[in-house]
Amino acid sequence: MTLRRLALVAALLGLAVMLWWLLRSPPSEADRVRAVVHQVVAGAEAADVGDVLAPVSEAFRGRARGHDFDKAGLRTLLAAQFLRRGPLFILVGEIAVEIEGDRATASFEAFMAESPEALIEILPVSADQWQFDVTMAREGGDWRVTGATGEPL
Repeated sequence: MTLRRLALVAALLGLAVMLWWLLRSPPSEADRVRAVVHQVVAGAEAADVGDVLAPVSEAFRGRARGHDFDKAGLRTLLAAQFLRRGPLFILVGEIAVEIEGDRATASFEAFMAESPEALIEILPVSADQWQFDVTMAREGGDWRVTGATGEPL
């Protein structure tokens, strides 16, 4: 009898998950834009240049600390930063999203520090707070990063 009840509970749980999956509302376009930002952040936290660049368009143009760079320049900048600092600890504030047709802008503040392991070591820890404005465009149905500006706060 116990095995039957366990099977019934498992079947009901499976049915509940399936119904939730079918009835949940799809993510909004703003949520999809935010997901791209979080994907880039996750790559930076793992110090993985490939993961950071995965959603970046070939048409990318960025600017930070007075320097302009393209996707290849971003790759070089990231590789140098990850070699120097390793994985990062990043806290992203609220991401404001504006969408106009197939173009979007995500604006947010981010606190970046050396990896969490470094945070428990003796201070000082290298840390920065930045304001980012990231532009995106729909390419092949997906949001791709086409530009970014960053300024330290």
